[in-house]
Amino acid sequence: MKKLAIITFGVTIILLSLACRKGSVAGAGIIRSVTPEIGHFGTVVTIRGEGFDSINGYVTIDGVMTPITQISDTAITLTVPTTHTGAILVKRTTGGTATGPTFTYIDDVLVAGWLVLNPGNPDVGGSFAYYWDNGIPIFLNTYLLAGPSVVATGITTSDEDIYACGYQYYGLKRYAVVWKNGVVASLSNITTQDAQPFAIQVVGQNVYVVGYLNNGNHDVATVWVNGQPTALLGDTVNSYANALTIVGNDVYIAGYQAQSNGSNHVALFWKNGNPTALSDGTTDASTTGIGLAGNDLYVAGNMGGGILWKDGVGQSLSTSTTSLSSGNNSLYLAGSSAGYYDNYTNPWTWGPSYPGYYVGGPTVSAITGDSTVIYTANSGPSYTIWTSAGSAPTTMLSTVSPQGYGTATAICIRH
Repeated sequence: MKKLAIITFGVTIILLSLACRKGSVAGAGIIRSVTPEIGHFGTVVTIRGEGFDSINGYVTIDGVMTPITQISDTAITLTVPTTHTGAILVKRTTGGTATGPTFTYIDDVLVAGWLVLNPGNPDVGGSFAYYWDNGIPIFLNTYLLAGPSVVATGITTSDEDIYACGYQYYGLKRYAVVWKNGVVASLSNITTQDAQPFAIQVVGQNVYVVGYLNNGNHDVATVWVNGQPTALLGDTVNSYANALTIVGNDVYIAGYQAQSNGSNHVALFWKNGNPTALSDGTTDASTTGIGLAGNDLYVAGNMGGGILWKDGVGQSLSTSTTSLSSGNNSLYLAGSSAGYYDNYTNPWTWGPSYPGYYVGGPTVSAITGDSTVIYTANSGPSYTIWTSAGSAPTTMLSTVSPQGYGTATAICIRH
């Protein structure tokens, strides 16, 4: 009888000890570690600790609920969405919060372009379309798997989706395509229409692509919305649309057209489909980009040298232009020579009349920016990140094969 009492007492102590240990984990649990604490969209993060609620628990980063792939009492695995830097919180719907460290979100750098993989082999010596996600090359498949050259000309993102546009040669013609997360769709008839897209942007559920479409007589400036083409001008002379920006409900497109009685092109832009000429045709003119800063519309181009139109009024530049974009009430202009800054080390900053930044160099093909950070796509292929203090080392992009080479044609940032 005495022995039984001792055993019972021992069991009671053990049960009380376990109950005390579980009770010491209050609220939604305790976070012991987060790995990693820095990453991009799609980074897999593991949170380790104790007392997590596998039924009612959830996680936020900077206040944004984050998809959980696995959760147990001691570990949570999640995939980082498009979000911002902020604290990691483990919560439960029945109340309670466990606070972890700050997760630092790094913007994704997405670059589109083309690669020649086997320049010495005539059977597979054409170019292939690629995009690079933080330097990782992603092959863009087309309907014609081998032979004709393929080029990716534009890239953009919307939430978790990556969109690109480009073209592939078919005989003497080019057919236009668009990719969504690597899945290709045609914008023109492969065998009968010559077409080429130059830029792409997504707003809500609508995918906008601009370029030209030839129906047999002339190249006609065209905008595709969700794959459906709309001619921006009549089929009387060759015309081209090569840049766009969308602000609110307004769609702005830049381009140029030939003249029926002369060899010079006329630069123009469209606002919601209505064209406005930027030049009079006495000098050959073209456009390279379009953007808004404040209430002012800017169009970059070349007309006997670089030119920047502000609300239709042109200012000559000492260098030709290759790309223009805008964001956060700033402009980002790329050119083909040093022009406005010394030794390719610091972007030149405009004054109040031109709120933005200029980056030059013979290899810069496209530009984008985020406040005071500037990103350029370059030949090589490569990309460079610039700040007012100078540039980070240029990142050379993989050419996939040892003898491969190519060019980056477009760049965008996913926040």
